Amino acid sequence: MAGGYVRVVPATLRDVTYIAANIRPEDWREIACQLSEEVTPTDVAAWSLTGREAWVATVRGQPVAAFGVHDATNARNVLMIWAWGTPKMWRAVPEMTRFIRERVEVWITEGVTRVEARSIEGHGSAHRWMRALGGESEPLPGWGKGGEDFLLFWWTQETWTSCAGSLNPPLQEPIRQPLRLRYRQRRSVNRVAALPRQPASRP
Repeated sequence: MAGGYVRVVPATLRDVTYIAANIRPEDWREIACQLSEEVTPTDVAAWSLTGREAWVATVRGQPVAAFGVHDATNARNVLMIWAWGTPKMWRAVPEMTRFIRERVEVWITEGVTRVEARSIEGHGSAHRWMRALGGESEPLPGWGKGGEDFLLFWWTQETWTSCAGSLNPPLQEPIRQPLRLRYRQRRSVNRVAALPRQPASRP
């Protein structure tokens, strides 16, 4: 958005720790079922900085989402992409989408041939986003430690190139604003419409 309302910046421990401490329940459910019981959100925040690249999305300076990539193979040609955030993450998704699509071209020049992401069954907003980014998916039954089913999303150079070729196509499903925000916007518009019109000045 214009004026720096939403920004994507390199991740710092302070920012990712804040996001992890305020993480969406659906994101933590997805993460926790892949880790041992003693792992905390603070541990996940520290892990997020150990990969190949990591970024934070901010809204008016407040960190709302962390995302990045880790190498999935020693050859560094396969990346694992991840993302999680606070309940305000939805505000940053369009800018994150644009950023990732532009980053694709860099990954391809670096020799990346495949990107993967794993997401728990039922995490609808995450699945819609990854499909909007051109991801193919297949079932990953029993991936969670409690037998939770996941979906494996994947991209190859061909699908990424197609995705990067159009940097700003619409998401498959529009991101809806919270009802309270939409109500405030409508009320503001109604107040402006109700203001008395000033008489036109005569020359």
